[in-house]
Amino acid sequence: MSEYLLNQVEKLKENLINKATGNEVGITHDEFKNIRRNLMTIPHLKEKLPDFVITYRDMTEFWDFIKEKFNSYKERRNYIIAAFNPLLDSLELSDSSLIFDYDKIDRLGNGGFGEVFRYKHKLLDVDFAFKIFSPMFLSEDEGSLQRFFQEARILLDLNHPNIVKFYDLGILNNTPFIRMELIDGINLVQLLINKGIQSPIEALEIIEQVAKAISYAHHKGKVVHRDLKPSNIMINREGIVKVIDFGLGIFLEKDLQSRITKSNQKVAGGLYTAPELYENPKLRDERTDIYSIGAIWYELLIGKPPAGNGIGENLSCVSSIYKDVILTCLNDIESRYVNLEQLFGDITKIRSEIGEEESIRT
Repeated sequence: MSEYLLNQVEKLKENLINKATGNEVGITHDEFKNIRRNLMTIPHLKEKLPDFVITYRDMTEFWDFIKEKFNSYKERRNYIIAAFNPLLDSLELSDSSLIFDYDKIDRLGNGGFGEVFRYKHKLLDVDFAFKIFSPMFLSEDEGSLQRFFQEARILLDLNHPNIVKFYDLGILNNTPFIRMELIDGINLVQLLINKGIQSPIEALEIIEQVAKAISYAHHKGKVVHRDLKPSNIMINREGIVKVIDFGLGIFLEKDLQSRITKSNQKVAGGLYTAPELYENPKLRDERTDIYSIGAIWYELLIGKPPAGNGIGENLSCVSSIYKDVILTCLNDIESRYVNLEQLFGDITKIRSEIGEEESIRT
């Protein structure tokens, strides 16, 4: 069973009963709000939450409701227990529901944060991708899972053609999972292996779609990806780019901090990770995604990520305007594009230049 969620529901029920029957409440107002918010994040659980949990946002509002509805402690207790029973029954079966509703088809891949599996819904005959996160990135305290839900619930509201669609999230064997759209295609790592480096116009087409997805996320709830890299950018059979692996902030921070601790020194930067994230793994700044976009763009053209000296010289395959745009993405944070709108402005210049070149050729 989902032990963490079950414990949360039991704690919520017990303390609401205590509040309704004049006994001491063992959680604070903030704890109540956190539990309530976490449970409301998961669509299939929210459907079974008692109406009063959804309606009343804190203990005071709940008390005003329950004292007016019932006079006796017994009536209040029975009412709360009966209201919570469907949710508790659901949690008892939550882990096995994947077995009953889905067939696991195959494993699609794995990474530092977990594994991705293909599941087929038995009744709908539709395939979905399930991201099962690695327990090693979760500490034993409840705060880690609470933070995961707080960060991940924004995913359900992301609706953009260049972002993978997220349908659900929850707990399986005490480990978080996300159910999302299955992309019929390949990631950029596979693209480079299969087709080699991209032409300037091909790379531009890919990067522009990535930038549109990230710009949308930046404006939709201030979501910063912070872990953009070729392996989490997909291209489907129609050539549409799909960005995946949003909402991994808690895992990324621990991963970066672990690398810093192991090396016992400041790390200059990963292959695609902005250097300032190693200085401050908790940093939420749009410019960190712009660095990663530049690094991916560079690799699409050169065949390897930017590192060491001669980065500018390696970009001789493109015009000076094109090269300057990529290098501005890769600059130190204070000299980088402030936002993606600035980048789009310079992409327009590149497109205009490419258009003029094509006109000359024809």
